[in-house]
Amino acid sequence: MLRIGTCKLCLRPHQVLQRSHLMGRALYRMSRDPTAWNPNPIVITRKTTKPISRQIADYLLCHNCERLLNENGEAWMVTQVFNGRDFPLMDRLNVAVPIQRAPSVEMFSGTQIGLNMERLAYFALSVFWRGSVHRWRLHDGSIVFNPLGAFEEPIRRFLVGEAGFPTDVSLVAIACTDSASQGSFYTPAKIKGVSYTGHGMLVRGVHFRMFTGTSFPQVVRNICCYTGPQRPIMKASCQRISLEAFRFLHATSRPSVELGSP
Repeated sequence: MLRIGTCKLCLRPHQVLQRSHLMGRALYRMSRDPTAWNPNPIVITRKTTKPISRQIADYLLCHNCERLLNENGEAWMVTQVFNGRDFPLMDRLNVAVPIQRAPSVEMFSGTQIGLNMERLAYFALSVFWRGSVHRWRLHDGSIVFNPLGAFEEPIRRFLVGEAGFPTDVSLVAIACTDSASQGSFYTPAKIKGVSYTGHGMLVRGVHFRMFTGTSFPQVVRNICCYTGPQRPIMKASCQRISLEAFRFLHATSRPSVELGSP
C-alpha cells in the first residue's frame, strides 16, 4: 500500500514515502548470532529484552532523500564499523600515528590518515536528526524520540545540502576498543551528567557524541570531527559509557522467555 505525505527532509508534499529506518538495516544483520538457537539481535527496551527481527522503521522520507542519506553517509559507514569479523575503521587507526596520546585515549587526524570525515559526520547527524523529527515506535509500544530543539532545522538544511555544518554543533567520534561497544548499537539519547546539552549514540564500535549550544567549552569545539583542526577522531575504550546506557534500560526491562534455550 502506498503512503503519500510530506517528506520530512526535503519538505516536499505529496511524495510516495519510503519505509525509512532510524538505524540502518545492515546494523541488525551484523548483530545476528547464527550460532544461537534464536539468531535475531537481542533488543533491549525499557519494557522488554528479547531477540527479535523487527527493525525500527516507519514511513518518513521520499525516495530521493532516502538515496541522499544512503549515498552521503550510511553506505560508507556500514563498511567501517565492526561487522562481526572485521573492524576496518579500527584497522586504519591501529597502523596510524596519533597526533595526541594520553593514558586512556589516542587522537588521530582523520584528514591525515585519509578517512572520509565528511561522510562520517553526515551519517551521524542524519541519525540524530531522524531521532528528533519522528516518534519511532518499537515492537513493545515503546517510543524512541530524542528532540534536538532549535538545532533540528539547521541539521536538516545541512543534510539536504542547503547550508553548511550547523553553527554551535560539535560532533565527537570515538572508535571503541572494547568488545561490548563493538558488538552492539543503541539509538540517540540525551547525555546525562554534563552541564551542557549533549546527545550520544553507538554504532557497532563507533561512539558519537553531539553537543549543541553556546555553553560547551572550546576544547569540545576543537575535537569536532568535522570542524575541528585536522578533523580528529579518537580511539578509546567506551565500555563505561556503553554499559551505563544498557544498565539504564536493564533497570526496568523484563527478560523474554525467548532468551532461554528451546
